Amino acid sequence: MGPQDYKWNLYETSIQGSISLDDVIATSQTQAGNSNAIFVVDPEKYYFISHNVRKEANGTYEETRMAVPQYFQGITQFTLEDYVGMERAVFCDKDKIFFNPLGSQGEGQYLISIERRIVAPGIVGTFSNYQELDWFPPYTVSVNLNDVFTTSQYPNYFVPNYEYKITFTLTDGSTCATTSLEKIFKVIANCSSCEDATPPKNLEVNGNVLSWDPVIGATSYIVFSPSQSEVSCSCKGITMHSPVQVFTNSYTVHPSLVTECFLWKVQAICNNGTSATTSEETLCYGASELKKEKLSTISISPNPTKGILKFAINTLETTDVTIVIYNFSGHKVTSFTQALAKERQNAFTWNGTDKLVKGIYFVHFKTGKETIVKKIIVD
Repeated sequence: MGPQDYKWNLYETSIQGSISLDDVIATSQTQAGNSNAIFVVDPEKYYFISHNVRKEANGTYEETRMAVPQYFQGITQFTLEDYVGMERAVFCDKDKIFFNPLGSQGEGQYLISIERRIVAPGIVGTFSNYQELDWFPPYTVSVNLNDVFTTSQYPNYFVPNYEYKITFTLTDGSTCATTSLEKIFKVIANCSSCEDATPPKNLEVNGNVLSWDPVIGATSYIVFSPSQSEVSCSCKGITMHSPVQVFTNSYTVHPSLVTECFLWKVQAICNNGTSATTSEETLCYGASELKKEKLSTISISPNPTKGILKFAINTLETTDVTIVIYNFSGHKVTSFTQALAKERQNAFTWNGTDKLVKGIYFVHFKTGKETIVKKIIVD
């Protein structure tokens, strides 16, 4: 039998696991041959494969159907962010550009390829291959693209007056199935004067309102907690404040954080969407307003972990603690409550191997109005 005696069809279906032609939405791909490479599939859709064999010349085909598993059960998406974690589609020359896989999970390998085209007044070029980062193990944290792509040939990799198309390709980890995702971003040279303006100054805390001097040319501001700081607060249980965008030179702390303690800085965003210099000051919020905390020490081990977490908590009084685990994207994974005895180490273990996949998570420990947050990594 020649290759013409075999046919493969990939059908998109409306029902997961269905192999019925009644549920077919479209015939996506048809190929011939006695063996075939895995089809490229959309992770958000359902498919089945039809394999047809003709054993005799001019005879009829015998068909076998198989549903295509949803290989990519994780968060198969990515964002391009500045160094404070805000998603961007426009970057200024020399800006750091971070690739964030958003806790993508279950994949075997990644490939990042970049195309670019010139964009100038009256000119829009055609995308052409620029460079490729060959297959490599999955990332679970943000990666500075400037660092991984810069070479002696391209010392300034992302240059102005170009649009870049980044393609993120993943394998499913157990087969050759792949899926690809794309984003386009632009690098510009003529940033507004906002980029060169004095950074936000005179940061102040008045009750639950944070304020600072306005920056000329800024259209909004990002309030965020720095990952590292030389400033220390006179309180326990420092909370990481997620970046929040405001359109005036003040920010009213969200009611859920009024009794918390966190470090904060502010960054100006210019009218073209690029970011300016961040404030040199870092202030504490809530250091003098917190009540005596019930939880004195908390530890989680091992960290990184495979999914089994060992907790050790010391508390000043008998209480219940609610433990809530969120993934990197802020979606709640699970929660449970544990009773704690006072003035002793409370040790207990939680097995999360069926709930936690590779990525970064935030564990919230809540007792009444008190919340303490710890970060863990699942590898």
